Amino acid sequence: MFRSILTVLSGSVVAQLIAIAVLPALTRLYDAESFGRYQIYLSIMNVAIMFSAFRYEVAILGARSGRVLDNLLKFTFRLCILTGVAGVLVACVVDLWIPSGASPLRDIIFIVPGAMIVAGIYQMLTFLPIRERNYGLSARSKISQSVGFSISALGCAVLPFFGVGHVLADAFGRIVGSVAILRGSGNLWRTLVSPISVATMRLTAVRFKKYGFLTSPGALLSALSAAVAPFAFLALFDLNVAGQYALVERFILMPVAIIALAISQVFSAEAGFLARPVWCLTSTEAGVGECTGGVFHEWR
Repeated sequence: MFRSILTVLSGSVVAQLIAIAVLPALTRLYDAESFGRYQIYLSIMNVAIMFSAFRYEVAILGARSGRVLDNLLKFTFRLCILTGVAGVLVACVVDLWIPSGASPLRDIIFIVPGAMIVAGIYQMLTFLPIRERNYGLSARSKISQSVGFSISALGCAVLPFFGVGHVLADAFGRIVGSVAILRGSGNLWRTLVSPISVATMRLTAVRFKKYGFLTSPGALLSALSAAVAPFAFLALFDLNVAGQYALVERFILMPVAIIALAISQVFSAEAGFLARPVWCLTSTEAGVGECTGGVFHEWR
């Protein structure tokens, strides 16, 4: 388990080193207001992603392999897209009804729904290498995401819409990270786009509904508490102050976040493996069988 933590930790460290290496260039290409807008965007995304798949992606860790897991992946994939489409309607309401409150963030209002789809799918995919305890693939996806973000952020800086360059770069980085996981997972993409009936989606939603009810409140409270400070700086001051706060916060929390994320991912993978149902064909006479892991369920 310690070696697994080091593997995940190495990927996170390399990804953060890439981000740190490109940060001096970004601070000269972007103004503080752009960093403030990006911090507000991340705060919104941390809350919105709770509703992207309603935490059904957590169930991937404990779902039984085979048809149950495939249906869960198909359902979660489509749920991310549907909630993103619903986010467009929310963005329209925010833009029309409270234009004065949304004016500092008008540039990103209609980017959030699309980014919500990308972030939800990427978050869903990150649970797959954790489930399979493929920590090398998890580390490579983090590095790919960081490289994608850095390159696209530098590229967006020279374009007319550089004010939302960080936001677009974040979405592109998640896309690159998703592609890295899909490439390392065989024909997973075929499973995601394969058909699924409405009845099967309903059955899957009911079967794993406890994951949303149990994990959503705590995750949502954590995301809301983290979003208080950026919005407070925006309300009391402006995007420039919020951007300066974002830069300081990133350096202060980076070491703790890297270590905590690595430990939590490995712990979740091991816990999910031990709790995952494994059906085994046993002898009807002896009534015994052998399993390589997970909770044993006898199937005569």
